[in-house]
Amino acid sequence: MTAGAGALPGAAAASTRRLPSGKHGLSREAVEDSQRVRMLDAMAREVAARGFGGTSVRHVVSAAGVSRKTFYEHFANKTACFLALYDEMLALLRARARDAAASEADVTRRAQASVRALVESMEEEPGLVRVCLTEPFAAGPAAMQRYWRLLQLIEGLLEGASWSRSTVPSEVIAGGIAVELVRRFTTGSSQPLDEILRALAPDRP
Repeated sequence: MTAGAGALPGAAAASTRRLPSGKHGLSREAVEDSQRVRMLDAMAREVAARGFGGTSVRHVVSAAGVSRKTFYEHFANKTACFLALYDEMLALLRARARDAAASEADVTRRAQASVRALVESMEEEPGLVRVCLTEPFAAGPAAMQRYWRLLQLIEGLLEGASWSRSTVPSEVIAGGIAVELVRRFTTGSSQPLDEILRALAPDRP
């Protein structure tokens, strides 16, 4: 999907382009996949710009270049589309953490690299912060369940990094990382990431 503020990051940028009109030789499955990808990308961009409450199905279908009929063939409502987007973003963050870990041989360093990759991904792409960390509060209980899954992912990576000797519990640090990312997103802070992590867990390596 297309990268940038609000867009769902990933390697499927070509899939976000509108299909040519008329005969194109694509299978129905390929067409439906392209439509779904474009709608999720549009939801990411619209929510990043307007917030969940300010985003409507009309905004999404207009940005995605699909009809309302097509939207409802894929999603029951706006919330269902947002939840599908969150699942995609959570999978993306897991994959980036896993890829970062693969470059390290030491167990502790692998976990530390995972934490850094996940946090840096959200720091570099503001749309991830808004969709994953602020808008679940407006999107309802199912979205909040996904928000807690993200915090649990961060918590698990912290514990895997052998940082358990800190007097600050991993779940508190995970919450602190989320709050700090939101603060940076809303204030435009440019405080270096290393300083933030040291402030949250000063006795961790």
